[in-house]
Amino acid sequence: MTGSAKKIPSFLEHHETLSSTNDRAWEIIAKEGKMADRGVVVADFQEKGRGRAGRKWFAEKSGSLLVSVIYMPPGSGEIQLLPLATGLGAIKAIFSCAGTEARLKWPNDIVVEGKKMGGILVETRSSGGEVTGAVIGIGLNLRGNAADFPEEIRASATTLEMSSGKACERDQVLAALFEQLNYYLDLCFSSPGELAGELSGLWAHRPGDTMKVSFRGQTIEGVFGGVNASGELVLATSSGETRLIQGEILENGDDA
Repeated sequence: MTGSAKKIPSFLEHHETLSSTNDRAWEIIAKEGKMADRGVVVADFQEKGRGRAGRKWFAEKSGSLLVSVIYMPPGSGEIQLLPLATGLGAIKAIFSCAGTEARLKWPNDIVVEGKKMGGILVETRSSGGEVTGAVIGIGLNLRGNAADFPEEIRASATTLEMSSGKACERDQVLAALFEQLNYYLDLCFSSPGELAGELSGLWAHRPGDTMKVSFRGQTIEGVFGGVNASGELVLATSSGETRLIQGEILENGDDA
Protein backbone atom coordinates (compact mmCIF):
# COMPACT_ATOMS: atom_id res chain seq x y z
CA MET A 1 0.00 0.00 0.00
CA THR A 2 1.29 3.46 -0.84
CA GLY A 3 0.58 6.67 1.01
CA SER A 4 -2.58 8.67 0.38
CA ALA A 5 -2.45 11.31 -2.34
CA LYS A 6 -4.28 13.65 0.02
CA LYS A 7 -1.99 15.36 2.49
CA ILE A 8 -2.44 16.93 5.89
CA PRO A 9 -3.84 19.57 5.95
CA SER A 10 -6.32 19.17 3.12
CA PHE A 11 -7.94 22.25 4.68
CA LEU A 12 -7.39 24.16 7.90
CA GLU A 13 -9.81 25.92 10.23
CA HIS A 14 -8.44 28.31 12.83
CA HIS A 15 -10.49 29.47 15.82
CA GLU A 16 -9.55 31.81 18.64
CA THR A 17 -11.76 29.85 21.05
CA LEU A 18 -13.55 26.52 20.74
CA SER A 19 -15.30 24.22 23.14
CA SER A 20 -13.13 21.41 21.75
CA THR A 21 -11.20 20.95 18.51
CA ASN A 22 -12.23 17.29 18.47
CA ASP A 23 -15.91 18.23 18.77
CA ARG A 24 -15.59 20.70 15.89
CA ALA A 25 -13.86 18.04 13.78
CA TRP A 26 -16.79 15.66 14.29
CA GLU A 27 -19.19 18.41 13.23
CA ILE A 28 -17.22 18.77 9.99
CA ILE A 29 -17.30 15.01 9.39
CA ALA A 30 -21.08 14.96 9.92
CA LYS A 31 -21.44 17.56 7.18
CA GLU A 32 -18.68 16.61 4.73
CA GLY A 33 -18.20 12.86 5.24
CA LYS A 34 -15.12 11.39 3.59
CA MET A 35 -14.41 14.71 1.89
CA ALA A 36 -13.21 15.95 5.28
CA ASP A 37 -10.28 13.51 5.25
CA ARG A 38 -7.01 15.07 6.47
CA GLY A 39 -8.68 18.32 7.41
CA VAL A 40 -7.35 20.16 10.46
CA VAL A 41 -8.93 22.25 13.22
CA VAL A 42 -6.69 24.52 15.30
CA ALA A 43 -7.71 26.63 18.31
CA ASP A 44 -5.88 29.19 20.42
CA PHE A 45 -7.91 28.09 23.44
CA GLN A 46 -10.29 25.24 24.30
CA GLU A 47 -13.03 25.79 26.84
CA LYS A 48 -13.66 22.08 27.33
CA GLY A 49 -10.49 20.36 26.20
CA ARG A 50 -10.35 16.74 27.28
CA GLY A 51 -7.92 13.90 27.57
CA ARG A 52 -8.33 10.15 27.91
CA ALA A 53 -11.05 8.79 30.20
CA GLY A 54 -12.87 12.12 30.10
CA ARG A 55 -10.16 14.02 31.98
CA LYS A 56 -9.91 17.77 31.56
CA TRP A 57 -6.93 18.96 29.52
CA PHE A 58 -5.22 22.11 30.82
CA ALA A 59 -3.64 24.41 28.25
CA GLU A 60 -2.42 27.96 28.77
CA LYS A 61 -4.02 30.51 26.43
CA SER A 62 -1.84 31.18 23.37
CA GLY A 63 0.93 29.04 24.83
CA SER A 64 -0.16 25.69 23.43
CA LEU A 65 -0.67 23.86 20.20
CA LEU A 66 -4.25 22.55 20.19
CA VAL A 67 -5.09 20.69 17.00
CA SER A 68 -7.38 17.95 15.72
CA VAL A 69 -6.77 16.04 12.50
CA ILE A 70 -9.61 14.34 10.64
CA TYR A 71 -8.49 10.96 9.34
CA MET A 72 -10.42 8.47 7.27
CA PRO A 73 -8.37 5.30 7.73
CA PRO A 74 -8.00 2.84 4.85
CA GLY A 75 -9.24 0.03 7.11
CA SER A 76 -9.92 -0.96 10.68
CA GLY A 77 -7.16 -3.53 11.18
CA GLU A 78 -4.48 -1.21 12.57
CA ILE A 79 -6.68 1.53 13.98
CA GLN A 80 -5.27 0.95 17.48
CA LEU A 81 -1.89 2.15 16.22
CA LEU A 82 -3.09 5.69 15.48
CA PRO A 83 -2.07 7.09 18.91
CA LEU A 84 1.39 5.56 18.55
CA ALA A 85 1.88 6.85 15.00
CA THR A 86 0.72 10.28 16.13
CA GLY A 87 3.03 10.21 19.14
CA LEU A 88 5.98 9.27 16.96
CA GLY A 89 5.17 12.12 14.57
CA ALA A 90 4.96 14.58 17.45
CA ILE A 91 8.28 13.43 18.92
CA LYS A 92 10.01 13.87 15.55
CA ALA A 93 8.43 17.31 15.06
CA ILE A 94 9.53 18.46 18.53
CA PHE A 95 13.10 17.37 17.85
CA SER A 96 13.25 19.04 14.43
CA CYS A 97 12.02 22.36 15.87
CA ALA A 98 13.89 22.53 19.15
CA GLY A 99 16.35 19.65 19.42
CA THR A 100 14.42 18.34 22.42
CA GLU A 101 14.39 14.56 22.84
CA ALA A 102 10.84 13.76 23.88
CA ARG A 103 9.60 10.27 24.69
CA LEU A 104 6.24 8.51 24.45
CA LYS A 105 4.69 7.22 27.64
CA TRP A 106 2.38 4.37 26.67
CA PRO A 107 -0.17 4.78 25.31
CA ASN A 108 -0.49 8.50 24.56
CA ASP A 109 1.52 10.94 26.68
CA ILE A 110 4.47 12.92 25.33
CA VAL A 111 7.05 13.44 28.06
CA VAL A 112 10.45 15.05 28.49
CA GLU A 113 12.60 13.85 31.40
CA GLY A 114 9.53 12.33 33.01
CA LYS A 115 7.39 15.47 32.77
CA LYS A 116 4.34 15.67 30.53
CA MET A 117 4.58 18.06 27.60
CA GLY A 118 1.57 16.87 25.67
CA GLY A 119 -1.03 14.25 25.03
CA ILE A 120 -2.99 12.54 22.29
CA LEU A 121 -6.68 11.68 22.19
CA VAL A 122 -7.88 9.52 19.29
CA GLU A 123 -11.63 9.12 18.92
CA THR A 124 -13.21 6.77 16.37
CA ARG A 125 -16.72 5.98 15.19
CA SER A 126 -17.90 2.80 13.54
CA SER A 127 -20.75 1.42 11.49
CA GLY A 128 -21.37 -2.26 10.85
CA GLY A 129 -18.15 -3.18 12.60
CA GLU A 130 -16.04 -0.93 10.37
CA VAL A 131 -14.37 2.28 11.49
CA THR A 132 -15.92 5.11 9.49
CA GLY A 133 -13.78 7.94 10.75
CA ALA A 134 -11.22 9.07 13.29
CA VAL A 135 -10.36 12.36 14.92
CA ILE A 136 -6.83 12.71 16.27
CA GLY A 137 -6.53 15.35 18.97
CA ILE A 138 -3.07 16.61 19.89
CA GLY A 139 -2.15 19.04 22.64
CA LEU A 140 1.39 20.31 23.20
CA ASN A 141 2.58 22.82 25.79
CA LEU A 142 4.84 25.13 23.80
CA ARG A 143 5.49 28.26 25.84
CA GLY A 144 5.52 29.29 29.47
CA ASN A 145 7.17 28.26 32.71
CA ALA A 146 6.24 26.22 35.76
CA ALA A 147 4.37 29.10 37.38
CA ASP A 148 1.86 29.06 34.50
CA PHE A 149 0.58 25.60 35.48
CA PRO A 150 -1.96 24.93 38.23
CA GLU A 151 -0.19 23.98 41.44
CA GLU A 152 -1.42 20.36 41.32
CA ILE A 153 0.42 19.62 38.06
CA ARG A 154 3.34 22.03 38.37
CA ALA A 155 5.83 19.34 39.34
CA SER A 156 4.75 16.90 36.62
CA ALA A 157 4.27 19.16 33.58
CA THR A 158 6.61 21.00 31.24
CA THR A 159 6.66 23.08 28.08
CA LEU A 160 8.85 23.02 25.00
CA GLU A 161 10.25 26.39 26.04
CA MET A 162 11.17 25.08 29.50
CA SER A 163 12.85 21.96 28.17
CA SER A 164 14.71 23.51 25.24
CA GLY A 165 15.21 27.15 26.23
CA LYS A 166 13.66 28.11 22.88
CA ALA A 167 10.38 29.96 22.34
CA CYS A 168 9.22 27.95 19.33
CA GLU A 169 6.36 29.47 17.36
CA ARG A 170 3.20 27.43 17.04
CA ASP A 171 3.12 27.62 13.24
CA GLN A 172 6.66 26.23 13.06
CA VAL A 173 5.76 23.24 15.23
CA LEU A 174 2.49 22.75 13.38
CA ALA A 175 4.21 22.63 9.98
CA ALA A 176 6.72 20.07 11.28
CA LEU A 177 3.91 18.02 12.80
CA PHE A 178 1.98 17.93 9.52
CA GLU A 179 5.07 16.71 7.66
CA GLN A 180 5.65 13.88 10.13
CA LEU A 181 1.98 12.84 10.38
CA ASN A 182 1.69 12.53 6.61
CA TYR A 183 4.33 9.82 6.82
CA TYR A 184 3.59 8.01 10.06
CA LEU A 185 -0.20 7.78 9.79
CA ASP A 186 0.20 5.98 6.47
CA LEU A 187 2.99 3.83 7.88
CA CYS A 188 0.79 2.42 10.66
CA PHE A 189 -1.38 0.77 7.98
CA SER A 190 1.27 -0.02 5.37
CA SER A 191 4.04 -1.30 7.67
CA PRO A 192 3.10 -1.60 11.37
CA GLY A 193 6.26 -3.57 12.10
CA GLU A 194 8.39 -0.69 10.82
CA LEU A 195 6.40 1.72 12.97
CA ALA A 196 7.01 -0.42 16.05
CA GLY A 197 10.70 -0.57 15.21
CA GLU A 198 11.01 3.21 15.01
CA LEU A 199 9.25 3.55 18.35
CA SER A 200 11.36 0.97 20.13
CA GLY A 201 14.00 3.45 21.25
CA LEU A 202 11.62 6.30 21.96
CA TRP A 203 9.60 4.97 24.88
CA ALA A 204 9.79 6.66 28.26
CA HIS A 205 10.06 3.11 29.64
CA ARG A 206 13.10 0.88 29.43
CA PRO A 207 13.32 -2.93 29.27
CA GLY A 208 13.38 -4.23 32.81
CA ASP A 209 11.38 -1.34 34.28
CA THR A 210 8.78 -2.48 36.79
CA MET A 211 5.39 -0.87 36.30
CA LYS A 212 1.81 -1.02 37.45
CA VAL A 213 -1.02 -0.68 34.95
CA SER A 214 -4.66 -0.01 35.68
CA PHE A 215 -6.87 -2.04 33.35
CA ARG A 216 -10.64 -2.47 33.76
CA GLY A 217 -10.54 -1.81 37.48
CA GLN A 218 -7.60 -4.12 38.13
CA THR A 219 -3.97 -3.31 38.81
CA ILE A 220 -1.50 -5.42 36.84
CA GLU A 221 2.14 -5.37 37.92
CA GLY A 222 4.96 -6.57 35.72
CA VAL A 223 8.23 -5.85 33.96
CA PHE A 224 8.18 -3.78 30.78
CA GLY A 225 8.89 -5.94 27.76
CA GLY A 226 8.20 -3.41 25.04
CA VAL A 227 5.28 -2.56 22.77
CA ASN A 228 4.60 -4.94 19.91
CA ALA A 229 3.58 -4.27 16.31
CA SER A 230 -0.08 -4.37 17.33
CA GLY A 231 0.40 -1.54 19.81
CA GLU A 232 0.07 -3.84 22.82
CA LEU A 233 2.03 -3.19 25.99
CA VAL A 234 3.93 -6.38 26.83
CA LEU A 235 4.50 -7.14 30.52
CA ALA A 236 6.25 -10.06 32.14
CA THR A 237 4.09 -10.85 35.17
CA SER A 238 4.19 -13.52 37.86
CA SER A 239 1.65 -15.51 35.84
CA GLY A 240 3.43 -15.16 32.50
CA GLU A 241 3.39 -12.69 29.62
CA THR A 242 0.50 -10.23 29.59
CA ARG A 243 -0.42 -8.03 26.63
CA LEU A 244 -2.58 -4.94 27.02
CA ILE A 245 -4.07 -2.83 24.24
CA GLN A 246 -5.62 -0.40 26.74
CA GLY A 247 -4.79 0.77 30.23
CA GLU A 248 -3.07 3.46 32.19
CA ILE A 249 0.37 3.30 33.75
CA LEU A 250 0.17 4.19 37.42
CA GLU A 251 2.78 6.36 39.08
CA ASN A 252 4.00 5.57 42.58
CA GLY A 253 1.18 6.22 44.99
CA ASP A 254 -1.58 6.18 42.37
CA ASP A 255 -4.62 4.01 42.86
CA ALA A 256 -6.37 2.00 40.20
